[in-house]
Amino acid sequence: MKTLRIRFPAGGTLLQALVGLLLFGLVLEAFARTSYAGKVLPMQAYGDSHPTFGVQLNMLKDRVKRDGAVDCIFIGSSQVAYDINPGIVEETVDRLTGRTIRCQNFGIAGQVTRSLPALATLLIREFQPSVLIFGTGMYDYSSTTEVDPYESLISSPWIRYGSDELTVDGWLIDNSDAYRYYLGLQRVFFEGAEIIRHPTGNGYGPPAYERVGTTPEVQALYFQEGLKRAGIGARRAESLRRFFELQSPRTRTAVLELPMDPLMLSVIPDAVRVNERFEAMLKRETAAAGVLHWRSDDPIPNGGWYDLIHLNGAGARYFGGIVGGFMADAILAGSIELSEGTD
Repeated sequence: MKTLRIRFPAGGTLLQALVGLLLFGLVLEAFARTSYAGKVLPMQAYGDSHPTFGVQLNMLKDRVKRDGAVDCIFIGSSQVAYDINPGIVEETVDRLTGRTIRCQNFGIAGQVTRSLPALATLLIREFQPSVLIFGTGMYDYSSTTEVDPYESLISSPWIRYGSDELTVDGWLIDNSDAYRYYLGLQRVFFEGAEIIRHPTGNGYGPPAYERVGTTPEVQALYFQEGLKRAGIGARRAESLRRFFELQSPRTRTAVLELPMDPLMLSVIPDAVRVNERFEAMLKRETAAAGVLHWRSDDPIPNGGWYDLIHLNGAGARYFGGIVGGFMADAILAGSIELSEGTD
């Protein structure tokens, strides 16, 4: 007597396909975690639409792999990117304190106060610096710097994942090198993004965009547009407070006022009034939160300006010495405690 046996070829094929996909995924992930992958594939991306966020993040990750943990990270807009040379800061701290410190510039174009808490949370979670320094100036509080850059940065599900918004995309970006490379390929081939392979560095680079005019008067026509409706409103102040609340015994938060060409105050109507309100707000908020607040009245030498709000290489070297002095004083006073292993 024959026994009837029923087979499920479709089910077996499906199981084999799933196992095959899993193995293929593991192979891809293993390859993505090799140094060779970074040489043949576009940079990893993080699901955002910001043009330079991923570049800075990859440089910071590469540096940590090469040199070890960083002690200080500077965050802010293009003013931070172009005004602060971490190498000069490190040299100054070493000269004044005898301590070795590693600093990274994480300035990204268009960084605004609204995105500050989310970005700071991410950097503290990933890198745990001894101090996280927000470089800011009057121009950060213009009406034209509050929408698009903010939206492009928080478009990353990974940044939202770091702020406790649990998503599949956020988890994959957080855990999978292969998925981050996939997002990088997607940006290049479907969005036309430029392939950028930055050498491992400290995040600093001289201005990469065309200067807006050759005279202060011509530049003023550009910058005054952003200050027409400038204001130090409650939303911006609240973002600063949320940034200050991230301070812990492990990571101090600090605010650094960035220099501005004095001509800015003379060629743009209402710039003096806006700047006075900005400085008063910053002084009040940092004092209430008990965070470090650094401000220098030392003028940048002639020839140190790229435009009315950005320094050139010479200006950044000079200002880096000033910032290094602030850092050295805080270290000697015990306000900043460097991580173990930093000599």
